[in-house]
Amino acid sequence: RNSRPTEFSLVFLDGDGMHAFRELSALGVDATRDAVACVLDKHSGPTDELEKNRELINLVRDLGKAKQAKTAVYVFRYVYERDVFVDEQYFASAVINACSRAGDWGEALTILLEMSERLVEADTTMYNAAVSSCGTGSQWIQALQLLVEMSARSVEADTISYNAAVSACEHG
Repeated sequence: RNSRPTEFSLVFLDGDGMHAFRELSALGVDATRDAVACVLDKHSGPTDELEKNRELINLVRDLGKAKQAKTAVYVFRYVYERDVFVDEQYFASAVINACSRAGDWGEALTILLEMSERLVEADTTMYNAAVSSCGTGSQWIQALQLLVEMSARSVEADTISYNAAVSACEHG
């Protein structure tokens, strides 16, 4: 492993995630993998699980702010391929939201489906992020279908759910 990605991951860990991930994006997938590995290595003990979760979720949120959906999805898959313990609902919601911010509604819905296949129950926050991503992508029919799915799965829609669906209809 070269030292450059680790330096950038430390920049991220010190709080300048946006700068770090602009740099990581330029370096490519290997640098992102090394940055995630650095987070995982830093928190390898059983008492570090909460801190690791927090940093991984913050990492994905920063990627969302930088509109780096593909990189956020890469982090999601990297973490799951290694059976890393994460709070699945919060982590998936952060990845879906990152996709939404980048306008990648297709990836957002793929993550929602993958979580269902992993037998993780989608909650209101996950659905809200997916509905919002459909709005960003002008996919109003899909947004309304997600509201119907929420009801069918006994997931309570809230004001955010309905506002996101209305917004999707306005954009569609």
